[in-house]
Amino acid sequence: MAVRLSLDDFYRDLSGMSAEERARVNFDEPAAIDWECVRAVLRALSDGATAAVPNYDFARTRASASGDRSSVMNSSFGTDSGCCMNSGCENNSP
Repeated sequence: MAVRLSLDDFYRDLSGMSAEERARVNFDEPAAIDWECVRAVLRALSDGATAAVPNYDFARTRASASGDRSSVMNSSFGTDSGCCMNSGCENNSP
C-alpha cells in the first residue's frame, strides 16, 4: 500500500490575514509550508503510527480543523528524494 502526501495540504493557515495580505503570499516559497506539521506527520508514519494529515481549504485559506483531517496509516514507510525530516532542514522553515 502506498500513500502520497501533498505539500499543498500543509500550507500555513492564512485565515487571520486580510484579503490584501493573502494576495501577497507566494505559495512557491518554503515559508508558505507548515514544516513543523510536515515533520510531525512524517515522524508519526516513520514510527509506524497513524497520522492526521490536514486538508488545506483553498477557499478559506486554512487547513482543515483537526476533526476534518485525513487519517493515514503506515504499512511501509519511505520517502522520495528531497524530503527531509532531520534538523538540517530548518533553513527551509520560516
